[in-house]
Amino acid sequence: MYCSNPPFSHKFISFIRNPTTADIVESLLGAAHVDGGFEAGQRAVYHALKPMFLAVKGATAEELQKYCYHPKRNILSELGCLASVDTLMQESLAQNEPNVRLWAEDAWVSPDSGGSKSVSILRCLDNPILAVSDAVMSSSINRVCAFVLAFLAENKKFLERTREMKADIQRSLTGGKQDKQVIVG
Repeated sequence: MYCSNPPFSHKFISFIRNPTTADIVESLLGAAHVDGGFEAGQRAVYHALKPMFLAVKGATAEELQKYCYHPKRNILSELGCLASVDTLMQESLAQNEPNVRLWAEDAWVSPDSGGSKSVSILRCLDNPILAVSDAVMSSSINRVCAFVLAFLAENKKFLERTREMKADIQRSLTGGKQDKQVIVG
């Protein structure tokens, strides 16, 4: 889960915005469950996440929904059939799509044919829009989706146009009927 500039902000919120840190916290809490059992694990979760619980205690469900999100679910919900997220190894990307530029760490690079990192590519109508690499697959997926969501949040006209395109495709798939919803994504 990512959080982005909530009005109920607390220093813990910025701590969980880093996907690597979030993965580490998740791993440690899982280890506490495995090592100490369910009750000990739950105590560890409460202790580690208590600052967040206190920060969001007064927040409404709408505020939490708006500011705390799962990037992949939100991008697919927002773009629907226009978007897909593919994950592969950097080596496969170098062989199959060598011209795709890749965001790695803090710079744009070409895919490395000997690379062993996970790469997630957000595609729009099967065209690569953004590729991000990370040592952890879930982090590369979350990062590529979060980057595109941030772009959409800053570019309201682009977002509105993509929503219109999604609606047009939805109508064409349902024969123009409004009462039937087809889930594509």
